[in-house]
Amino acid sequence: MVWLVQAALSLPTVLIGLLLYLMLSRQGPMGGLHWLFTQPGIVAGQCLIALPVLLAFTLAAVQA
Repeated sequence: MVWLVQAALSLPTVLIGLLLYLMLSRQGPMGGLHWLFTQPGIVAGQCLIALPVLLAFTLAAVQA
């Protein structure tokens, strides 16, 4: 589990944005939500970008 959090830290934000775009596009698996270029979609993207950092800080605090 720790390696997964550390691997997520090395993902570029552009890659995360591209994957989210593909997921939210009309042909994507979450396209029915119509979140592409909307506030809920932007919030979901920011959460996906911030989640690995928050998990790494939490993991370091718990281990200390």
